[in-house]
Amino acid sequence: MKKTTEIFLKVERLAQLEVFIAIICILMPLFLRWADGRSSFRDSISNYVYMENAHVFGFFITAAALMFIYNGVLYFEKEKRMETLSAVSYSPIELPTGKYYNIVLGLGLLGVLFFPHENENFKVIHYIFAGVFFAGSIIVMAFLSEKKHRKTGIFLATCAAIALLLYFINETWINLFWAEWIALIAIGIHYIIESQSSIGSVFDKIIPNV
Repeated sequence: MKKTTEIFLKVERLAQLEVFIAIICILMPLFLRWADGRSSFRDSISNYVYMENAHVFGFFITAAALMFIYNGVLYFEKEKRMETLSAVSYSPIELPTGKYYNIVLGLGLLGVLFFPHENENFKVIHYIFAGVFFAGSIIVMAFLSEKKHRKTGIFLATCAAIALLLYFINETWINLFWAEWIALIAIGIHYIIESQSSIGSVFDKIIPNV
């Protein structure tokens, strides 16, 4: 019982960390504007790499990227923990699935940071990495969400996709900054839901048996 409790608490703390970082990502544009000192937002989130306090931009993008990569790598460790918990449960415990893709999303964010978009040598690479992150996240929300959250995932994916598509259709309707922020909010909400869902599924099955 003690071992099971320790394992559960470790998983719970990790989930709480993921939620905390997701919230930071949602609020990132506000922090960037504050660090920039301008009276208005820039044209895109990526453009904050050129502000005087560019290290703030680097901090938030790196933190977000590590959130995804860490979760993706931790997926395999979570499987081991879930298998250990299954040994003390009368009913099989559903293992978390699909989190491995977060490694790709995290690398996409790092690419956005490492290849500034106003540098002609890096512009195409920058947009490729940005596309990997946003398009990948939309696919994940729409098709790889847990079944009980699938409708919510599709709704969030739709919101993100519409915001980005409106920008590409007509930049006068919405600029890239707001399109990206809407997409990041959707991604953050999705990540929080998925994180808490994994903990809840384990908690419900373990508590009756400890």
